Amino acid sequence: MPIGDFPADWTAQAWAGKEPPSIGLRPHLESARLVHGDARAPNTLISDTGTWTGHVDFGDLAIGDRWADLAIAALSLDWNYGEGHQQELYDA
Repeated sequence: MPIGDFPADWTAQAWAGKEPPSIGLRPHLESARLVHGDARAPNTLISDTGTWTGHVDFGDLAIGDRWADLAIAALSLDWNYGEGHQQELYDA
């Protein structure tokens, strides 16, 4: 979801206090979006037919890059379903 759909003050507040001095400034986002922030397999709901039906647990909702959600989703596949499902996720 493009962040332009949200008020400017919400976007600024979403990053407030999220840059610990130990890691420096966040990198520039090429394609900033509203991201889930914790798109692990248990937080992504899939129907019996394999189609996406929704997400739960929006406690880490933030402005970020879509790759942040894809990275944690891919990582969690190994924990939940065993190794080797990443390419199927990326293809979908």
